[in-house]
Amino acid sequence: MSYCRWSSDNGYCDVYVYEDVNGGWTAHIAGRRRPPGRPPGMIEFMGMYCMAGGGTTPELTAEAQEAIRLLVQAQKAWDEANPHIPIAHDLAGESFNFATPLECADALRMWKVSGLMVPDYAIQELIEEGEEASG
Repeated sequence: MSYCRWSSDNGYCDVYVYEDVNGGWTAHIAGRRRPPGRPPGMIEFMGMYCMAGGGTTPELTAEAQEAIRLLVQAQKAWDEANPHIPIAHDLAGESFNFATPLECADALRMWKVSGLMVPDYAIQELIEEGEEASG
């Protein structure tokens, strides 16, 4: 199970975190990231649609489908015109394995404070999982 991926948060996630089949919780820190300004894509559109009352499994009208197509097209064009940039961080490109989800959450918190893009929901999910396991 992954807690976040490079594609999370419209592609602005510097970590890929998952429960490792070989044991523990693994976190990879990216060596590069997207520059600021990426337009929203299909995932963001679906999130906005659902939050606006469309439900969790919306029936997409022809207009919504066309809006998604245009968003994806704009995002692809932007991605081609704006290549990834290096992450200026001592841990960029490194990987770590943690024995517990709470240890992983602590590392993610430290990395976020140090400037990496780490989603709060990933930290929170690891904390909740660690608390459930301990008791």
